[in-house]
Amino acid sequence: MMKLSELLDGVEILETLNLKEDIPISGITDNSKEVKPGYLFVARGGTKTHGERFIPEAVERGAVAILRESEPDSSLSITQIRVKELPKATARLVLRFYGHPEKKLSLVGITGTNGKSSVSYFLKNLLERLGLKAGYIGTLFYDLGERLPAEETTPSIFKIGPLLQRAEANGLKYVVMEVSSHALDQDRIKGLTFELASFTNLSRDHLDYHQDMEAYY
Repeated sequence: MMKLSELLDGVEILETLNLKEDIPISGITDNSKEVKPGYLFVARGGTKTHGERFIPEAVERGAVAILRESEPDSSLSITQIRVKELPKATARLVLRFYGHPEKKLSLVGITGTNGKSSVSYFLKNLLERLGLKAGYIGTLFYDLGERLPAEETTPSIFKIGPLLQRAEANGLKYVVMEVSSHALDQDRIKGLTFELASFTNLSRDHLDYHQDMEAYY
């Protein structure tokens, strides 16, 4: 748990409404269905809809503050913070909330159309053969000292934060991540610094999402 003022330190704030800096924050999410009492809800744009539509549900479930990119809603009595560059601000808040585990780990990112899973897991195993404690986040599963089912190839920063915290707690030194083109386009890895990145290849898959090769590349 962390005070809102601690989370917001250094974040470029454009506007606030009903600001209560000393309120304790017990969690951060952009999914209104995951909100619990004391949570900060991030109302961000998605691929199909905008998180601002779900602010009422988040408030009903116990959110105590809203982070947003549009002007605050005066009809709401809840604390609202409008920030510049919402993805950047969100990443900073989430990683700070989880104790900046990314600064204590060496991150390796593998991207490309095909081969991400194979290359990532091979590299994870090679690191272990060298006597280095390594984890893996990708399509197959999440292996961070304990194996967890994979929700997405590259989860959002809201999931990456606690996953990296778990990796650090389990004594890992390296985490190899599959980084999908969708994740890059949607700023899911904003705020992370990779010590090494690998680009496997580029083919005409995923054009249903990217529309053309120029946008994909």
